Amino acid sequence: MELEIVMTGPCVELAVGVIPRNFLLKLIDLCKSREVDMVKHCVSRLLYNQDARAAEVGELLSFPWTTWQENTSVASYTSPLASSYIAKAGVDGADKAVVDKKQIVSDSDAFDLDFVEMNEHDLILVAGARKKGNIVYQLSDATGPFDPKKLTVYVDELEYFDNERLISSISYDGDMLERTQANIELVEYIDPQLVSSKGSVFYLQDVITRYLNLS
Repeated sequence: MELEIVMTGPCVELAVGVIPRNFLLKLIDLCKSREVDMVKHCVSRLLYNQDARAAEVGELLSFPWTTWQENTSVASYTSPLASSYIAKAGVDGADKAVVDKKQIVSDSDAFDLDFVEMNEHDLILVAGARKKGNIVYQLSDATGPFDPKKLTVYVDELEYFDNERLISSISYDGDMLERTQANIELVEYIDPQLVSSKGSVFYLQDVITRYLNLS
């Protein structure tokens, strides 16, 4: 049978990648203000909406910045929130029915950053957007009849991202489903977060405040 699972509700598109610390500091300098809130808004706009200007800064540092969505040397997600999704299942093109979440197995794992190779002059940038809509997963050769208790959602617990829990993948009876569609729309961009080589997590505002106080 062909199984299709539709996850509806809040979701997150997240890009996690290593950047040179000087890249961020030069973006702060580019904003030419001493007001923390104004600089935060300016840097966020550069990261999320002004790719060309940010790329020019990256080029000065021999750092190939393109867009925040492509800065994924550590991880990337387009995932439903594990806490608030609605799952519907359909078989062989039939109408989909809501699946009781209590019947779905949840397999959680803490996703840490210990494996990331970086030096003391690097930062990990956590950028992304909160969205809403439908994410579709399919399995073309599932064995029937459909049993919701054979569904497993795999959840990554992101300590470095406000302990958010994101669904990274779904399996049915041990076979992984393929994500085939993501019909989602933007709600808001997240406040970028930074992780140091020592594992400390900072909000963008914290980094700006400290840098302006020292400069």
